[in-house]
Amino acid sequence: YGANELYMADTYMYLYGIYTDPSKYDAKKATAYLNELISGEKIECHIVAKTSDDIATAICLKNGRSINQNLVDAGMADNVAL
Repeated sequence: YGANELYMADTYMYLYGIYTDPSKYDAKKATAYLNELISGEKIECHIVAKTSDDIATAICLKNGRSINQNLVDAGMADNVAL
């Protein structure tokens, strides 16, 4: 759905602890990167909190590595709570 949001197992969620500021990052590029990163792979997500609007926030893993941290490491998002 976006640079820091996913739809997994019938649950819409934000990636916990990161933020892709549209004034700082190319959201389309970050979204494409995220889609490529998770495409065709088994992703494991752990909901750690919910927003005031009851939207899940999760840490998601691919092969045991945090997708959230991967986006930060790739320069696609800011680490705001990891």
